[in-house]
Amino acid sequence: MRPPKIDLSLDDDAFLHWVTGTQVNDPVDAPVSGEENVVSNALADAPVAAIAVASVTPVETGEDVRRITEAAAPAQDYDNSSSPADGVAMASPVLSAQSPAAPAVQEAARAEEAVANAQPSVAEAEAAQRNAMERELQEREALLAAAEARAAAEREAALREAQQREAAEREAARREAQQREAAEREAARREAMQREAAAREAAEREAAQREAKRLEAQQREASAAKAKLEENSRQDAIAEAKKQLTAGYPAKALDALAPALAAPHASGEAWTVAGWCWWRTARDNGPNADKAVMQAIEAFHRAIAAEPSREAMLGSALIRCHLFMADHLQGDARAESLDAALRLMDRAAPARQNGDNKFVLDHASALYERAMLSSPEARTHQLAQAEQRLAGLSASDVDAEARWLMVSVWLAQAHHAQGRAADALLTRAADALSTVPADATQDMRDNWLARLIDVELLRLRELKAAARLMRLRQLRDTYVPKLQDVRTVLPLLSWIKVLREWAGMLSERPAREKFAEAEQLFERIESLSPDDIGAVHFARAYYLRLRSANESVGAALDTLEQADALLAHTRSQALSPETILLGRAEVALARAALVDPRERGAALKQAIHYSDASAAVEDGNLARALTCGITARLALFDIAKPSAGEARELVSLAERLRVAAPYEPDALRLSARCSFVAGNAADAARLCETAWDAGCHDAELLRLWRDSLTRLPNAPAEAANDPQWKRLNQCMRLAQSIGQSTR
Repeated sequence: MRPPKIDLSLDDDAFLHWVTGTQVNDPVDAPVSGEENVVSNALADAPVAAIAVASVTPVETGEDVRRITEAAAPAQDYDNSSSPADGVAMASPVLSAQSPAAPAVQEAARAEEAVANAQPSVAEAEAAQRNAMERELQEREALLAAAEARAAAEREAALREAQQREAAEREAARREAQQREAAEREAARREAMQREAAAREAAEREAAQREAKRLEAQQREASAAKAKLEENSRQDAIAEAKKQLTAGYPAKALDALAPALAAPHASGEAWTVAGWCWWRTARDNGPNADKAVMQAIEAFHRAIAAEPSREAMLGSALIRCHLFMADHLQGDARAESLDAALRLMDRAAPARQNGDNKFVLDHASALYERAMLSSPEARTHQLAQAEQRLAGLSASDVDAEARWLMVSVWLAQAHHAQGRAADALLTRAADALSTVPADATQDMRDNWLARLIDVELLRLRELKAAARLMRLRQLRDTYVPKLQDVRTVLPLLSWIKVLREWAGMLSERPAREKFAEAEQLFERIESLSPDDIGAVHFARAYYLRLRSANESVGAALDTLEQADALLAHTRSQALSPETILLGRAEVALARAALVDPRERGAALKQAIHYSDASAAVEDGNLARALTCGITARLALFDIAKPSAGEARELVSLAERLRVAAPYEPDALRLSARCSFVAGNAADAARLCETAWDAGCHDAELLRLWRDSLTRLPNAPAEAANDPQWKRLNQCMRLAQSIGQSTR
């Protein structure tokens, strides 16, 4: 770069100042240009210019300080010169070399020298300025040194920090390695401890298992010994119970069997023996036979539960128990026992139907007994089943018991049959009874003869009047000779019933002759049963009551009084007090229909009193006792209207009657009358329809049915369109078609 051009038109002072870079504040002088100031400053004090130049750029690093120092060295040498003139002289060659105006420069130098001499204060000022600049330079150097020291300190601090970090990292790594090593040692120690604990636990467990096995073996041995001892004790108890049972002491057998039954799981044999003990107790007619047989049934079921293989053996015992229960029960309870026996028989039938005649006979008998407690529809089906079972027997296997049961089935079927079907069944029954087994005893022959006479009487009632008289004469010729050989009273009582039926068809004088024949038969009955005159008197009173129905009022009253006197003194081991009271109630009821209204109420109340006492015991005569009591009450209510309590009692008795005889037509008709009298017209109509379906087809029922429908609260105006009236009209037309009266 070329140096600036020097302006030679400046005067000496201005030039000097331009060369030295100083300025005299002279207000008269014109301002100096920037270019002249630069030249003068450069010529006046080169070191100052160097320092000034260095001061413009701040010192950043140590390298900058070195360059500034090197630049200041020529200025230092310049400071050591003797005078400014020397400096000018030294600069003159430069100026002379750079500009052609050398004379002017020299002239300027001289002028400067003159000025220097004239103005000594300038040098001092410059010296002061230089000193200030030196101090500033020193301060800057100090600052640079301090900065460098700080930088060095920072570098040293950074280095120390890095070293410290490195040392800390190394320490952390060392500690981490120590911790990891310690953790590994701890893990290894714990693992070793765990292995040791597992080994110790395994050893303890193995020892415990060995000990448990040892104890278990000891317990098994002890249990086996105890079980063997208990089993021996139970076997001894069972053996002793069998011994006592064989000797005929079931109560002692049960006491001996108690240890065997007290075991948590009693054996099937123990329960079987217990069942036979209870069965023997029930069979011996103990005071609680029904409870004993229930205990036997429960014991046999427990024996089967303990040992199912015993079911085939104990099935027959259970059947016998249920049949025994049925013989001691009435109504629904009896039906349930028969159903239980039939279920067992049905299961055993496939295996025992062929070849086991006793089982076939028991099965048919149970079906017959159940049919007598069933509805008409179920009864027909069960009777057919019983007949089918008996028909499966071969001719050689049909013994007297089987034929007797066949007769019972045919008679039950004939009871619900009509016309030729009923006569055919009765004929079959009579034919079966006509052939008495050759090996039959005299008592059996008498029983068969009595039943044959009863069957003939049933056949007789289906005939017209003339045919009936003719048949009665035939029966007299056939059976009166046979009655001469009888040794029991049953055939005589059966023939007395025939005589009563015959007398009812005759006029007064021939009728008295038949009654006289009956009196002769009762005298013979008394001779045949001298040890039980009470039973004979009871039978005679029964006959006298039936006889009174065919006598005049006066004779009938005498006959009934004679019957009541017989019953009042009757005592018999074969007859319960309730049965005798029932006979007196029926006599009182028959007498009430013959006396005048003033005595009728007392007779009816007497009949109610005796019948209620008889109905207190639910035996085979319960239906008869209830029928007598209800009939007496209905007759009494014809005299006086019943109270609300009496009406409720009447309906309650009717309900008991339907339970005792659920499908008997007469019982249903009587229940319908009770509901009608009590004001329950709807129930009365329903019961009338049930009684018709059960076989009661008389005019009295049809009248009661019509009156019940009429009293319904919402009776339809047009009866022909009502279903109940339609059914009644249909039944009335059916009755008229067979010649029955409907009015």
